[in-house]
Amino acid sequence: MQQDLEKAKDKANNHAPPYINSPQMSAEERQHFQNHLQRQLNQISGAVRAGPLHHSPLIEPFQTRHNNDIQAKLQRAFVERDFEFLKFLSYEDLQQRMVNLDTEMEREIDELKRRYQTKRQPILDAMDQKRKRQQNF
Repeated sequence: MQQDLEKAKDKANNHAPPYINSPQMSAEERQHFQNHLQRQLNQISGAVRAGPLHHSPLIEPFQTRHNNDIQAKLQRAFVERDFEFLKFLSYEDLQQRMVNLDTEMEREIDELKRRYQTKRQPILDAMDQKRKRQQNF
């Protein structure tokens, strides 16, 4: 399990998506992405530490560890484009994913709209200024 955690950290540090360092991504968006990635890594490492080999009073319930494991597999699946693990999920897990899918997609769409508008606004402003300059001549 520890090796999986190290591999995930190495992959996250060495193989960041191409858009993470692109100039289109603002510092705030980059920080948000890095915070999100760090939370995911912490969840994975929390699931590893709370494994059966370590007996501590802070052991998470099975369901929480199970959900963290599934979440980690899903994140890996998007990176590796391998969704085979979905075959092994329980029917309840699949139903829960379907229930959450609409809200997740709406949130992603809203974020994309915001990013689109952020990139689009300077272009619109430049077009307006150019139009105003042409009217003054």
